[in-house]
Amino acid sequence: MKFLLDDDYAPITSSIGFIQCPAKKVVKEYVDWMTPIQAGRINYITGEPQPVSLSVRHGRGSLPEMLNSLLPLTKVGMQKINPYCGGCAARSQTMANATTRSGTSCRKTCAVILCAVIITSLVIEVQAQVYPSRPIRFIVPGAGSGASSDLYARLIGKKLNDAWGQPVVIDNRVGAGGSIGAAAAARSAPDGYTLLLGHPNQLTVGPALRPEIGYDPTKDFSPITILMAAPSLWSVTANSTITSVTEIVAAAKKRPGEVSFGTTGIGSVGHLIGQLFSQKAQIKLHHVPYKGAAPAVIDLAAGRINLVSAALAAQISFVRDGKIKGIATTGLRRARLTPNVPTVAESGFPGFDVTAWHGVLAPAKVDPAIIMRLNREIVRIVSLPDVQGVLLQEGG
Repeated sequence: MKFLLDDDYAPITSSIGFIQCPAKKVVKEYVDWMTPIQAGRINYITGEPQPVSLSVRHGRGSLPEMLNSLLPLTKVGMQKINPYCGGCAARSQTMANATTRSGTSCRKTCAVILCAVIITSLVIEVQAQVYPSRPIRFIVPGAGSGASSDLYARLIGKKLNDAWGQPVVIDNRVGAGGSIGAAAAARSAPDGYTLLLGHPNQLTVGPALRPEIGYDPTKDFSPITILMAAPSLWSVTANSTITSVTEIVAAAKKRPGEVSFGTTGIGSVGHLIGQLFSQKAQIKLHHVPYKGAAPAVIDLAAGRINLVSAALAAQISFVRDGKIKGIATTGLRRARLTPNVPTVAESGFPGFDVTAWHGVLAPAKVDPAIIMRLNREIVRIVSLPDVQGVLLQEGG
């Protein structure tokens, strides 16, 4: 958010620069006689002309700029503190001749406002510094223990524990495409002690298909950071006669509605990929929803279904063991883990690009300073070489 100068705001000069007070909304009656405070000669508590207890100077790194960086966190209704505004300086000089007894009252009022901003900002910073003081719950929706999402959460949780000395408890919530877990996170207290490992299944696709899902992804969460993004893999049984995207199309046109594809559930990314492809290829596939990628891949390996559309990470071990084989990935570029597997885009459907991501969120209205601290720490963790190695091995 940018804090801009505006004629609706009256300037007050001080030893820390110019403060924009909402003249028309809060202190309109002060506009005509607001006077400049002598630099370095005002006590911010009493308003008396004596040396200030705060040692501040104009320029980079000064208190005005510190306050500007903290104001968005305080949500205090003041505008930008600008120590460089010539227009404000000119108007302040004009008002300098209008010093009255009321001007002293104005100085006191604005000094109190300034102190409130500083104190509120410091309180927020202190709260962020003492966080966390107890265990953190990390909700992983739509995934049981051992799934890729579970692995990511445990990886990040362990690193947070190492850094902060507080346990991170993994809370797996399966069912309804992950919406049960996301709803639980949305209803949690906005104190920073509940995190959500988010995915499009819960935050984009699911809410679009099920308006009664029980939460609003745009209003009920505070995004913290993204962890990774990866394409899906289309796979078939090891001995399948289907070996390419073009052969899927040929089989589906020969037997409309009989070629089956398994996904992690109705409304999942894999489901939407299958529907999008069917639309573009003008074919009809038979959708088989599962409660997770593992049972879908197990059924595929057993020959119970023809095709699986699911996360690359959930299938790569089966591919390496030779139980299934990949025939296409859904990103624009070939995946690092399967460099010999072509993309859907290069298999006759240019521009086809669907990747899924994992990100960390908190309930809405969590203190912005806590969100900032979580962001900094998780971004640091994700950049660690060992974490990068795991994410790359998972297809990220």
